[in-house]
Amino acid sequence: MVKITAAVPTYNSEHFISRCLDSLVQQTMPNNEYEIICVDDCSQDGTVSILKKYSEQYSNITVIEREKNSGGPGEPRNQAIRAANGEYIFLLIPMIM
Repeated sequence: MVKITAAVPTYNSEHFISRCLDSLVQQTMPNNEYEIICVDDCSQDGTVSILKKYSEQYSNITVIEREKNSGGPGEPRNQAIRAANGEYIFLLIPMIM
């Protein structure tokens, strides 16, 4: 059973999405106990290719590509929640710190 879902809406995040995903995949929890669902909101940069590379490397990462930009993180976040299988859902917004 998946205990945790990390929902990550993305849009033009190529400069910091790797740092976010690296942090998530380096957790001490076994990979089969958590999932990462990334929903890309029609990024215009290299975000989707980075997400796809991670999903090829880690079986617990799912990438959803939206066909139409929503104009904000709300709908991509909700789409990730609908796809979630975890008992608990954490919402993350990747950004530069």
